[in-house]
Amino acid sequence: MNTAVSLQASRASAASSVDAYPAFEKNNGFRLLVKRDDVIGGSHARKVAWLFPDAIARGARRLLTFGGVGSNYLVTLGRACVDYRLQLEAIVLDQPPTEWVQQNLLRMHRVGVNLHHAASFPRAGWTFLRLRSAFARTDGVPPYCLR
Repeated sequence: MNTAVSLQASRASAASSVDAYPAFEKNNGFRLLVKRDDVIGGSHARKVAWLFPDAIARGARRLLTFGGVGSNYLVTLGRACVDYRLQLEAIVLDQPPTEWVQQNLLRMHRVGVNLHHAASFPRAGWTFLRLRSAFARTDGVPPYCLR
């Protein structure tokens, strides 16, 4: 395993803290510990760290996945793709345009996620097949597909 990959995997497995809440213990009679995965991008960061070594071993240049247009999962993948020098291609389905969705769209834009809109779930499937084929031709290797 290359050093960059092992560093990423160890960061995702150990980067978040565990916080104790003494006031809770005082009021309820037992200790409450909370694993703070929110500081590393949520539990998604821990989950996706183990996918990247396989994608790299297969020679992938891109990851292809889908999700909601304001998905935290896509933001996390986009950030990780920057670290691993992979391009994230995300097929997105509509969500209500909340402030959080707008913020996540901006986050994805900042890390270079390419968004491909699909009007419905069946359309997302067709878009997935079309993009997978196109990227395999362009890159000489299929994209690493998630979900």
